Amino acid sequence: MGIRVWESGIVILVLWVRLVCAAEPASCPTESVADTIFGFRYSNCPVDGACRSVESMGVIVGDEVSLQRALNMVHKNTHDYVAVLFYASWCPFSRMFKPTFSILASLYPSIPHFAFEESAIRPSILSKYGVHGFPTLFILNSTMRIRYQGARTPGSLIAFYSHVTGSILVLWVRLVCAAEPASCPTESVADTIFGFRYSNCPVDGACRSVESMGVIVGDEVSLQRALNMVHKNTHDYVAVLFYASWCPFSRMFKPTFSILASLYPSIPHFAFEESAIRPSILSKYGVHGFPTLFILNSTMRIRYQGARTPGSLIAFYSHVTGKSFCSDRRL
Repeated sequence: MGIRVWESGIVILVLWVRLVCAAEPASCPTESVADTIFGFRYSNCPVDGACRSVESMGVIVGDEVSLQRALNMVHKNTHDYVAVLFYASWCPFSRMFKPTFSILASLYPSIPHFAFEESAIRPSILSKYGVHGFPTLFILNSTMRIRYQGARTPGSLIAFYSHVTGSILVLWVRLVCAAEPASCPTESVADTIFGFRYSNCPVDGACRSVESMGVIVGDEVSLQRALNMVHKNTHDYVAVLFYASWCPFSRMFKPTFSILASLYPSIPHFAFEESAIRPSILSKYGVHGFPTLFILNSTMRIRYQGARTPGSLIAFYSHVTGKSFCSDRRL
């Protein structure tokens, strides 16, 4: 039936973010940071494929020459600290952590962030740094190299950065529900979003698989299945995403869609790559750009046209379905 499970990266779900600075709190406006983290909120790639590129969020991906450059930055005192990540492209935990590392680079722009893929670094160098699994994160300065060994959650990572570097950045995540706020403990939702917090892939590559967060990737047969779910009343709603693998905005939105699937497990989530759907079907659904998100029920098809931020998306889900993610997911 052309169905496969979507293994996605994890992105940081920040509904309401308050950034508190040690001095000059006004220099940390919430909106500007939100724009940084959830950039390209309205951007789409047209169906014809004419799409502009997306710039990096500040991580330098390099080889042993770049690693030496990172060391020179602190040894020559051009920077007080650098952050270094060793990862492996075959390791799902590395893939899940990379977006978080990019966001850390954005939140701490004064600290150069370097990422090194295992194949670009000799095993002897990995051994020298004590890299026995992936991902492995260090913060370096001219006199020390500190390895991060905690949970890969935003709070723990930011506390680590603050403790090591003295840079104070307090990130508070408030999850607000339409009803029964007490049923939404922050930690439980954080566990959902930042799953596999301690997991690593050993250097030898023996790594267990990571389960899907609930998105079904399919073809036109799967699309008909989605329609049948609501027309036959086996489900009240389904969420349908049309995306294009060549579109950077699609790639940026896919992890968010996976998180929505986790937050609303009673709503089946389907994703359809442009190549799996005939142009006539895309036209029928009014898909003129990617990504395009709909929520369907037996009588209507509602297209999402807002900003692709968690708060806006959850408000859309709640408005259309009447479900709060707190009541949908028992935490």
